[in-house]
Amino acid sequence: MPKIKDTLSELEQFCLDAYVVNGNIDLAYLLSRKNEPKANQTNLHRLAMRWLRQPPVKNYVNEKKAA
Repeated sequence: MPKIKDTLSELEQFCLDAYVVNGNIDLAYLLSRKNEPKANQTNLHRLAMRWLRQPPVKNYVNEKKAA
């Protein structure tokens, strides 16, 4: 079974680390994407929250917050 950090790209890990420090999930999501999402602010927040609830992302953030 792959480790949690192995399922996320380095860019995603970096952005999630920034999220743990500053709490801005929208910016973390926006910067973690290869192509800029074409969503408005409301939909961008929905996409970011959906991303945050994905098991690899959720587990990575929980591990970082515990540390």
